Amino acid sequence: MPNDLHSALRAMMIEDDEPINLPDEPRFKVFEENSLSLLGRLLNPDCQSMSRMIDEMPTHWRVVGRVRGIALSREKFQFIFKREEDLQNVLNDRPWNISCNFYTLDTMHALAKAIGFVRKIAYDPKASQKTDFIRALVEFDVAKPAREEKVLNVSADKSVIISYEYEKLRKKCFPCFRLTHEKPQCPLLRKQHHQERSNQRTWRGGSSSGDHVRKDTQAKPQTQALLEGPSGFPPLFPELSKEEQKSALLYISHDDPTEKAARIARVKLHIEELKDKDGE
Repeated sequence: MPNDLHSALRAMMIEDDEPINLPDEPRFKVFEENSLSLLGRLLNPDCQSMSRMIDEMPTHWRVVGRVRGIALSREKFQFIFKREEDLQNVLNDRPWNISCNFYTLDTMHALAKAIGFVRKIAYDPKASQKTDFIRALVEFDVAKPAREEKVLNVSADKSVIISYEYEKLRKKCFPCFRLTHEKPQCPLLRKQHHQERSNQRTWRGGSSSGDHVRKDTQAKPQTQALLEGPSGFPPLFPELSKEEQKSALLYISHDDPTEKAARIARVKLHIEELKDKDGE
C-alpha cells in the first residue's frame, strides 16, 4: 500500500524531477584540502549550537585565522587547517591523549612520580571518572622546574604529550619553570644575555679582518647563513651541532611571538641541562 501511494504521488507531479549530475572534474573536488582536515560530530545536537562551536573552537585551539569550519549536517562538522603543524597540535591537545587501555592506577602513579614524591592519587579505576584530569598530591622539590608538559612514550613508536597543572601556584618563572624567582631574576636569561653580549663583542672584534672575513662569508651556503641569523647578531644555539641546530630552528618556528619565545627558552633550558649532566 505505501509503495502504491508513493507511485501515485509521483505520477501526479506536473513535471519530471531530473537528478543533478555532478561533472567528474578536479574543480568540483577538494581531496587535497581535506588532507589537513578534522572531522567530528556534536554529542548532543539538541542542546549544542553548531555555529557557536565553529566560531569558538579556533580560539580554544589558538589557531584563529588558520582554520575554517564547515557544518556538514546538523551534527557533523569539518575543520580544514592551513598548516599540518596546527592540525597536529590540536590532535596532541585532545583530552584522550592516553588510551583507555592505559588507564590504570599504576599509570597515574608513574605520571605523578615524574613531578615529585607521590603522596596520594585521587583515582579509582572501578569508579566513574567525571573529569578529564587526575588529581595527585605530590611533594615537589622547588629547586626543580615545574614543567607544564612532558612526553609520555606509550609504546616504541608512539608518544603523547601529558599536561600538568599545579593548583594554587600562581607565579613562576616561565622561561625556566622554577618557583624560586620571577622572569627578571631568571639566571638562565641573565646567562643568556651575558653570553649574547660576549658573542657580540667577539663578533665586532673579529670583523676587522676585512677581505678575509668577506671571502669566508661568501663561501658559506645559504643554509649556513640562515643558521647564523641576521648580520650583527650571534647565531642561535651555537652549542649544538649543525643538524641539531636545523632541528631546533624548525621547532621554534611559530607565528605567535609568545609561543616562539617560549620554545626558544625550552631549547636553551634543555641545552643547559645537558651541560649540567656532562659536568657531573
